[in-house]
Amino acid sequence: MMTTQTAQVPLDLPPIGSRSRRELLLAEARALDQSFADLQVLVDRVASEFASNQCASFTRYDPMGRAEGLYRLPERLFAGIVDRVAMELSPTDRPLVLHVDELREFYFRWKPHASRVPFTCVDLAERLLSEFEPRALDLAHQQAAHMFARVFGLKHQKPRKVVAGCMVLEHGASVDAIWSPARYGPHAKENIREHLEALATCLPFADPSVDRVVIRREVEEVLQELERRSWVPERDFRGVVAGVQIRLFQTAVKYHFPLAHVEALNLFCVQHAPDYFAGR
Repeated sequence: MMTTQTAQVPLDLPPIGSRSRRELLLAEARALDQSFADLQVLVDRVASEFASNQCASFTRYDPMGRAEGLYRLPERLFAGIVDRVAMELSPTDRPLVLHVDELREFYFRWKPHASRVPFTCVDLAERLLSEFEPRALDLAHQQAAHMFARVFGLKHQKPRKVVAGCMVLEHGASVDAIWSPARYGPHAKENIREHLEALATCLPFADPSVDRVVIRREVEEVLQELERRSWVPERDFRGVVAGVQIRLFQTAVKYHFPLAHVEALNLFCVQHAPDYFAGR
């Protein structure tokens, strides 16, 4: 299933004042279509000039290789436009995941020439906006809820402890004992980053009083402190993100959630990711 984890097509366009999001995206798409058309003309002209040049065979330049790269360019433009729309439609700084397998087949699956739909960036942008813009916020809610529930393993958590008015969610960890003192290895580091990303993505939806910019800054501060400590799970570490306390142990990382956050997150995840819990 295709997601939007691909390189975006870089555009260097001037600011467009108060124009709507749709107008901005379509303007970018039109610029790409024109650029692609110009590139096709350029490659054809260079190939023609090389074919008529007596010394061309002594060069390493391969105009046919360039033409082959041009043939693949529409699929790369497809990925770039999907990425661009996914980011623009997202209400957060995390792009939406847009499932576009059917659209990819619509443009690029082999068909008799007469029945093919020509790919253009404008046509793709219009189809993406038509399909995903009306439900962008719902998609963001669903994806944030699924991400939080999955990363924190809500349906697999052991009976939860309440410590000092906080619910404790625990995730296993391991250290690389080759170091002294022992420190978290790559897998444990990635798990911590993933948990903090899920928290920063989901909590502002579940509790609108949590500022999305502030929580992102607090996540960055926690990660910087972990880097400063070389990811050694020291007992005196006191990381806090939006009131959630992070405690480090060699075999686990514990997240202490205020009960108000627990209630808000439970309600949000049950409402927007019911299929996750249905598979218990």
